[in-house]
Amino acid sequence: MTLALTQSDFRANLKKYL
Repeated sequence: MTLALTQSDFRANLKKYL
């Protein structure tokens, strides 16, 4: 994973991976 995620991208990625 990348550490340069924004708050919105982080939430979006959570839904994608989970």
